[in-house]
Amino acid sequence: MNIFFVLRGELVTPPLSGSILPGVTRDTVLTLAREWKIPVEERPVEIDEVLKGAVDGTLSEAFGSGTAAVISPVGSFSCGGKETAVNGGRREISPSASSGRSPESSTGRSRTATGGSTGWNEVASINRGRPSGPRG
Repeated sequence: MNIFFVLRGELVTPPLSGSILPGVTRDTVLTLAREWKIPVEERPVEIDEVLKGAVDGTLSEAFGSGTAAVISPVGSFSCGGKETAVNGGRREISPSASSGRSPESSTGRSRTATGGSTGWNEVASINRGRPSGPRG
């Protein structure tokens, strides 16, 4: 799972490394954010910055993304025996709260024929009842 933070109106996520893996959902979030003109920064994120932002309000959202989880909001962080709420504990899915866009946009695109402006999907022909491929 990848983690994202909306800090001071900017979508921040750690860069790809040994523990942060590339993935379709992560790429989709970053692509949509850039398409929607949400500033994106891939950089190391310290837990102290996240906790401070949750307390002072500069962290408005946090969410994880992954193949099985799709996009899952984070309502709070637990660190050192203390729980710190994100955005008053509201579990909003980004980037909708920042941009007014539908939280289903990232998964909805995979269900459309055109894939939106990214052209991620293609229509495929299916030969029903006729063998195809090397065995047919």
